[in-house]
Amino acid sequence: MGEKEFVKFESINLERANDIARRFPKYDYRVTRAEVVLTNKCQLKCSYCKKHLSENDYENRVDKTTLIKCLTEWLENGCRFVHFTGVEATLCEELFDYVKLCNKYGAEVTLSTNGNSDIEVYDNLIKAGVNGFHISMDTLDRDEFDIQVGVKGAFDRAIKTIKFVTKMRDEYNYKTHLVINTCITPLSFSKLKEILRYMLDLKPDDIKLIPIAQFKEKWVEYEEEYEKDIYPELIKMVPHGNKFNMLRSRLNNLVKLSFRGYNNKRQVPPCYLSADERTVDPEGNYYGCYINYREGADPVGKLQYDSFIQQSEKLRDNMLNFTKSDVCQKYCADITVLCNKYIDEKVHEYELARIKVSENE
Repeated sequence: MGEKEFVKFESINLERANDIARRFPKYDYRVTRAEVVLTNKCQLKCSYCKKHLSENDYENRVDKTTLIKCLTEWLENGCRFVHFTGVEATLCEELFDYVKLCNKYGAEVTLSTNGNSDIEVYDNLIKAGVNGFHISMDTLDRDEFDIQVGVKGAFDRAIKTIKFVTKMRDEYNYKTHLVINTCITPLSFSKLKEILRYMLDLKPDDIKLIPIAQFKEKWVEYEEEYEKDIYPELIKMVPHGNKFNMLRSRLNNLVKLSFRGYNNKRQVPPCYLSADERTVDPEGNYYGCYINYREGADPVGKLQYDSFIQQSEKLRDNMLNFTKSDVCQKYCADITVLCNKYIDEKVHEYELARIKVSENE
């Protein structure tokens, strides 16, 4: 696999992949990225959400002291990317303290949000150092959107937040970017051109098209229509330049089986990325990745009990178990599959070079 096939998106880049490959044989434990699910609370009521709690529900959450301690350890051991999510991360009262800590260490901070909190919240987050926002927009129809999320006016609030973030980026020169996440279903497939045109008009830095993974066996039925009639129109709409790496990649693979998972391949690489990351739920359990967490896989351990080294060792021990598991075989993201393949090839390449040097000494 060459560098041209590699898909870059936020924390996924060639520099990181090569660094993991060099460190792996040395058992040099670092953390490059952390994804922290701060809360399961949300002000919306999406029918498809598996984790939802209302704003007033009791929630058993890891204490602030433990999370600050772990974040600090990760940041001091190389963490350069921290993504805060939730169900709705802006409802976590400690969020600003976590953002400021990451900013102090120079990490890039991104945040998933439904865009329905007060504008003052997003204003303060940008000024506190949030470098990027991921906001979901699964339809361009106002009424349909409000029905999907179960709250009237949610569409208008999300659009208002999107326009505010891009205004802070373009008019006030804050170093923050916007990614719009858009789930694609068989029902919305026929509207792809209209959806993409609408999303591009919102001036994001990238768009993550997400065909619903549970329908992936069905997506191949659309491949001929997509390749012939839809893809040529969509790819022409993508602006030129360095932005929209994810969008271009997704358009190229949108209805292919390779879009999700390892698809029952007998030979799979270990998940090198999982050993280089931390994915944590609100209670302090940590997992191989967010998809493992989302799909109900067992946690690897708990922050309250495991030291940094113990976390690293457990994740390394499970690298191959992850890629062979049902969850990863079915749902692993395409960019993760490609990145792990690239790292695996580099690990073997470096090992062969080491052996050659040793033989010549």
